[in-house]
Amino acid sequence: MSSDWTYHASLNTNDSLVFFHAIEHQTDYTYKPLVVAKQITTGINYRYICIATPKDATGMSHFSMVAIHKPFNEAGYVVAIHPIDCHL
Repeated sequence: MSSDWTYHASLNTNDSLVFFHAIEHQTDYTYKPLVVAKQITTGINYRYICIATPKDATGMSHFSMVAIHKPFNEAGYVVAIHPIDCHL
């Protein structure tokens, strides 16, 4: 059973800790989380909207959605990272 998604305009300390512990092994980009949505399931699902900045000079910065699952009483892990197409 899962709950509805709840959206938060800012991250609290726990949201930040879950994010940075799960994302620390990403090698191509650094991610700065801006907002988060959460859903309680068999743990907590997180969706962070982030600014993705390449670690080398060949890429471009862009927005991404980073999905993380954190089982209860365990470390969170990245489920998916999706670039967000923001053409206006």
